[in-house]
Amino acid sequence: MKPILLLSLVGALAAPAAAGDVSIGFGYSEGHGVSIGFGYREKHRHHDHGRRHVEHRKWVPGHYETVHRQVYVPGWCEQVWQPAEYRWTRDHCGRRVRVLVRPAGYVTVERPGYYKTVCEQVWVPGRYVRC
Repeated sequence: MKPILLLSLVGALAAPAAAGDVSIGFGYSEGHGVSIGFGYREKHRHHDHGRRHVEHRKWVPGHYETVHRQVYVPGWCEQVWQPAEYRWTRDHCGRRVRVLVRPAGYVTVERPGYYKTVCEQVWVPGRYVRC
């Protein structure tokens, strides 16, 4: 009798399996008898009731757009010509004489980095957009 009951229960639960997921569990324990467990999860369905959903899309052709962005220009070192520097002074006899303070030559000047705005033309490919 018990196997027939189990088979009839399996047959009854197998019918809705096409519409969803069915899980069945069987167990037997001495003194407690047979245990049966089952679960059912319905699958998500879309019912349109005869109406068709039409998605409206519009083609936007490819084009160029101007983009403004901040870019960092790193610092750099530069060799700059510096002319000689002289000044007037008095010698030990009290006469005015011209003295060399710094000789002419190149000096290395370190320029700091900075940010600047750059305008660029970028290509945006054609695409469909929803209306």
